Amino acid sequence: MKNTIITGVAAIALAAPAFAGAPVTYTAPAPAPSNLGLSGNIGLAYQSQYDFRGVSGVFQEIARGGELSSNNVFAASINADYAFTENFSVVAGAVLRTLSDGYIDHNTYRAGVLWQQADCYSVEFGYQYQDMRGFYGGRGEGDSDELYLNLGAVCPWTGADVNLFWAHSLNEAASFGSFDLLGGDYLELSAHKSFELTDWVSADVTLGISYAMDYWSDSSDWNNWYAQLAFPMQATDYLTVTPYVKYTDGLGALESVYGLTGLDEGDEVLWGVEASVKF
Repeated sequence: MKNTIITGVAAIALAAPAFAGAPVTYTAPAPAPSNLGLSGNIGLAYQSQYDFRGVSGVFQEIARGGELSSNNVFAASINADYAFTENFSVVAGAVLRTLSDGYIDHNTYRAGVLWQQADCYSVEFGYQYQDMRGFYGGRGEGDSDELYLNLGAVCPWTGADVNLFWAHSLNEAASFGSFDLLGGDYLELSAHKSFELTDWVSADVTLGISYAMDYWSDSSDWNNWYAQLAFPMQATDYLTVTPYVKYTDGLGALESVYGLTGLDEGDEVLWGVEASVKF
């Protein structure tokens, strides 16, 4: 009798889901999202003044003999990443800059390979072409071929992203008197930290310092340091709008640029806004 009662209870328990209208079925777990394939972003930006590797106000004097302004820069950019594995990608990008008050352009084109370990480190190596049309009297002598290396890591103490960038010119872009322009090496060390303010706004702080070796002149010295504060705003799942302000100050390498006495890069305050759409 006891065994009969136990058997009956077990049968009712197994049949209960069917009586309740919820048949027992197996549901396979959803596959993890894949990061392989193509991804990237497209951006549009405005900046109050031209800025390239620490040089800003000096270009006011260099650009076609100082006749044109280096204020009001508009830029369009695209960056693409094609991931073959979780760690290895081929990358490419372009930035097209127009100095609207000066009717001159500076465009950068990039292609390389990227090896990364998520939330740990990244190594990117590739080729860049600096097309600085309109500078140096409009002779097209600002064009420069470069090899670059970008090393990224996460600071274990602060969680900040630390980055070391190196660019080596493959040619002397132009001659200015007895000096070769942009013909050496440029090194930049920076750290970036993001602080979440709300669900859709964060505050990003970036600090950096650079060193130039036979780059802006025929000597080597500390180039500039800078600090930037940005506020990325997540407008939609794909669109981010980022207003920012940046302070930069020239150091020894930007005194007497190109060997010209009095052509010094001082401190500048720049501001701008960028809209970026990811794909």
